[in-house]
Amino acid sequence: MSTNIIKFDPAYAAQLTVDLQTVLLATELGGRTSKVAVFSYAGTGNSTYSFGVLQFDVGNNPLARAFLASIGFSTTQLDQLSSPGGLTADDLAPLNALLQQNQAALDDFTQQQLQSYITGLESTLNVIQERAPDVAQQLYASPTLQLRLLDYMNQYGPIDPKGPMVNWLCGDAVVLSGGTVQLATGQTLTGDDITDFILRTRYAVGAPTAARSREDRLNSALASIQTPSPSPSPVAA
Repeated sequence: MSTNIIKFDPAYAAQLTVDLQTVLLATELGGRTSKVAVFSYAGTGNSTYSFGVLQFDVGNNPLARAFLASIGFSTTQLDQLSSPGGLTADDLAPLNALLQQNQAALDDFTQQQLQSYITGLESTLNVIQERAPDVAQQLYASPTLQLRLLDYMNQYGPIDPKGPMVNWLCGDAVVLSGGTVQLATGQTLTGDDITDFILRTRYAVGAPTAARSREDRLNSALASIQTPSPSPSPVAA
């Protein structure tokens, strides 16, 4: 078992957080800053009304509900926003106004969640380091690959250390809705590999146009970001 841990330098982690916000603004909101402090309904799966750069889903995210309650949203308003659509523009107007009155608090909440994503990525890389150190080091040395995994986390939730993404990155054959995927031994991991994995998930197979469009927005955002790579070696435990 490896005795090394992977941990980002604080300055690098701070820059990665900035870059992640840029990526999510593109993938979640198409780069439209005017939509950050507005509630919207995507109308997919079991989603409810969402808000913020990360598109916090009110009905499915307890932290989002707690945040809204902390800035003055009532239980009735939270229940409205936890519904699968149905609110009119007149219904949403006072809800949007209350959110916009608390922009500073929303910014702070967003930063907390972004930072938790970076911590989650470190944990994921350490899990991979135990099973596939070569892949872990490729990920550690590539801000672009890191941002792809972070965008995946925002869309699909925290990466399960025993789930399909980790198993695939560690070289296992993984059966997805769109087919079986497996990295070859010694293969150099690319962004296209991660995109192929994502486009084979159940959501992407069911909504291929939306999934492909998101990947296109992600690629455009990544092309605009230039983040230096971290140190290529893990930190000794």
